[in-house]
Amino acid sequence: MTSFSAVLLGLIQGLTEFLPVSSSGHLALFQSLLNFSEPPVLYDVLLHGATLLAVVYYFRAQLLVLKFKTLWLVALATVPAVLAGLLLGPLFTFLMSSLLLLGLGFLFTGWLNLWADRLPSGQTSMTQINPRQAWFIGFFQAVAIIPAISRSGATIYAGLKVGLTRKTAVAFAFIISIPAIIGANLYQLYVSASLPPLPWLPVTLGLVTAFFTAIFSLRLLEKLVLHGRLHYFAWYCFALGSLLLIGLFIDRLSP
Repeated sequence: MTSFSAVLLGLIQGLTEFLPVSSSGHLALFQSLLNFSEPPVLYDVLLHGATLLAVVYYFRAQLLVLKFKTLWLVALATVPAVLAGLLLGPLFTFLMSSLLLLGLGFLFTGWLNLWADRLPSGQTSMTQINPRQAWFIGFFQAVAIIPAISRSGATIYAGLKVGLTRKTAVAFAFIISIPAIIGANLYQLYVSASLPPLPWLPVTLGLVTAFFTAIFSLRLLEKLVLHGRLHYFAWYCFALGSLLLIGLFIDRLSP
């Protein structure tokens, strides 16, 4: 692994992990269309660790004052993602390799961003979230296990749909992502056959890039959600999904 490839992967991870455009969808797209090699498992896990650290740092004020009830609701919202992971885990390689599903997933993400923009800000704060709301948001996090469906886009939409304030919808969406990211990466380590050592300099550069890019992405996303500007991402996802489906259709017609 070169320093350039490590930094590039860190940049992609930091930008797409939290912006509502689907990091898994972009990774699958790069692999399918550009012969973009999958990063080593250990480096992929470390990248997720860097972006996870960015979430903890960015929302540190909210995390430090979480009450037991909110922690229980975070656990409740994580259950659907765990169940979906157990059910869809064996199919994940197929899902990542299907350009049809990627195209449809990007279109669905576009609609989620557009719908979220059109929803009014609710009145529910972090301490007022109830189990029904938490489960509903968790269900959408589970749906986002499908590649090209953005986790942040899905959970922010769900939070606004059940009446959370825009600021609370963003915060809760990312707080419930913490156990989901930890669980997914522990599972990835568990199923990996081997973990070869990595060069420390490229890895360090990549992780620092991922962390600071993720902080930038979180700030940008929160600002855009608060001002109802998610439609920028909606049109991007619509264009990307449409191009994928049109390209796939043309390819199928070719002799």
